[in-house]
Amino acid sequence: MANPERNEPCPCGSGKKFKKCHGAPAAAPPRSATPVMRFDAVASFLARDGLQPGCYDSPEFLEIEQRLGDPRILEDYAASVLTRPQTPGEARRVRDVVEVVTKKLVEEAPYRDLLGGCQRMSLALVRMLERAGVWCFAVKGSARFDFDPRLGITPTFFYTRDVIDFPGGCAGHAWVVAPPFVVIDCTTRTQLWQHGEEAHVPSRVLVESATIVEPALDLHTAPPLRAEYIAPQAIAGLREFWAWMRTVRVAVGPVRITYQPGGIILPPPTEPLEALPLKIGGRQAAAFFDEAIAPSLRVPAGAA
Repeated sequence: MANPERNEPCPCGSGKKFKKCHGAPAAAPPRSATPVMRFDAVASFLARDGLQPGCYDSPEFLEIEQRLGDPRILEDYAASVLTRPQTPGEARRVRDVVEVVTKKLVEEAPYRDLLGGCQRMSLALVRMLERAGVWCFAVKGSARFDFDPRLGITPTFFYTRDVIDFPGGCAGHAWVVAPPFVVIDCTTRTQLWQHGEEAHVPSRVLVESATIVEPALDLHTAPPLRAEYIAPQAIAGLREFWAWMRTVRVAVGPVRITYQPGGIILPPPTEPLEALPLKIGGRQAAAFFDEAIAPSLRVPAGAA
């Protein structure tokens, strides 16, 4: 469904003109929400010159991670990616790389072969972007899809905390952050949609600016589990995380998507691109990158 003209009514049903509603320029994330790193050892390591994307796989980082034994170390890595100075030239290069990689992924990876695989695909995307020299990380969380009222589709929720309530059901959603992009999502159609909604969702979402919205505890946890997971002791940690890893809403064609983070995820060191348990377009992930993507990026095949 094409967007309406700027002066036509917005299809969301608000009664406003499109240019003053979902056609208005998106608000950029506020710079005041700067992530603060918790661990001095991690901060010192990540402040070094010459580090490359994916340095969380290095023996020294792994030693720090094992010694401190706190999963929030991955949040510190994400914080360093978000706060790295980025020149206009680097931002242009990231845009070019992301465009090439994500376009190839959605063209050559039939989404029906990846149903329920949003996390696996997002981690594969992280590995591919890192191989192309892009700083990035993946986010697991919740997603809410609100469709154009004219489609007659009720809002659909994928919760961070959920129960398996249909065959093959899985919890939540996953996407990638690679500044200047606040959302890179190639897996909207791989969710286990029940009523053909995937025909109306975009094959990829690339967003540099998004509307910041207040995080919703009701979006974090599915109704049957709320008494267990929305306890006061659990909320404190979530609110601290949400203070800098923001909940954002984007409008793409006939759907608005709310992305609410639940945690940072990165590929384990035992799963470089060559070992990822995922086939893309009938090829192992590393072969797909080397054959389908690297030539367009002028990246040597097998480059780390």
